[in-house]
Amino acid sequence: MAPNNALMKSKLGDEDTADLNGQGDTATNQEQDVGPAARTRGGVVSSEEVAGRGDGVNEASEGGEAEAEWFKELKRALVAAMFLTRLPMPAFVDHNPRDLVPGMMYFPLIGSIVGIWCGLWYEALVQLWNPLIAACASTLAGVWVSGCFHEDGLMDTTDAFGGGWTRAQILRIMKDSRCGTYAVVVMNLFMTAKIALLEDLGSDVEHGLAQVQGALVVAHTCSRITSLWLVSLFDYVHDEGDDKGLLYNTFAGCLRAGLLSWPRVILASVYALGVGALILPLERLVLIIVVLAIMIVGSGFYARSILGGVIGDYLGAIIMLTEALIYMTLTADLSNLTPAAWIRLFLFCGVPALFMPGVSGFLARQGVAQACHTD
Repeated sequence: MAPNNALMKSKLGDEDTADLNGQGDTATNQEQDVGPAARTRGGVVSSEEVAGRGDGVNEASEGGEAEAEWFKELKRALVAAMFLTRLPMPAFVDHNPRDLVPGMMYFPLIGSIVGIWCGLWYEALVQLWNPLIAACASTLAGVWVSGCFHEDGLMDTTDAFGGGWTRAQILRIMKDSRCGTYAVVVMNLFMTAKIALLEDLGSDVEHGLAQVQGALVVAHTCSRITSLWLVSLFDYVHDEGDDKGLLYNTFAGCLRAGLLSWPRVILASVYALGVGALILPLERLVLIIVVLAIMIVGSGFYARSILGGVIGDYLGAIIMLTEALIYMTLTADLSNLTPAAWIRLFLFCGVPALFMPGVSGFLARQGVAQACHTD
């Protein structure tokens, strides 16, 4: 569920959305009085205001009238911000996938804002308490402003891939709102690792504050470009049995129509890496680029081998894992690196993983697994 209820099917209706340029009756085509209470509830968007904005999935891309190009771009950025955060937006911003898909270009920028938000919380609390308490508060602030959006994706994905053996089972578990053992264990480990890594960065008396704030901005910014590359390089799948299937169908259709163009993906990537270049030393930036490339290629092929492509919860999970890997990259003591330990890790852990369900199936289709068995 998106933080501002962007995925509520009850607001989507049952109209056919196969035609991306089709017109239809939506909540945004009707004047609705959402009332002042809907806009003044602690600064958080209420369900009444979300309903008043509408979903926009059946609207023409021009909204009936030609809009200035700058206004279209502003709306796309605000739709992306509404999708990823709990921040209140103007009433003209709805949940139209035709704006959200090209608006994905602004995901790294929104990540920078979230990173700055978390960094300010860390700066305020570390003056009174130790880095551990400040790291906990910073993490809580990030969870609040994002509405646990990506955390929900990580939990749903680990439950689904951990408990499901077939594509149908994985998709069924993924849309189950209940938390299973895999989800609870992985989320606890993730939060523990993230807080420990931030505490480690903040333990430097002289440079700790700057290191944590820089790491938060870089991690939240760079981790979000994985979504753009994954939906551009791999198919976006949807489950017709899912309550959110209508929206996902339209989202996938917008991707197939090329609304997220390669120039937008490249521009977002240049921005994200530019932020990293301003904050990090060159060697750490290069390592982060390697991490991003491995995560995009590895997670993309893995998802395609099992599901036939990527899906929303999976994208959120990859953002979370990439964020953690960036913190690990920034805290790693490269002077202690010895190849022997990594060779043993690959032989005893990496090779058996090649024959796990899904991975072995993909390798078999490429003719690799048969060669391994023959040898």
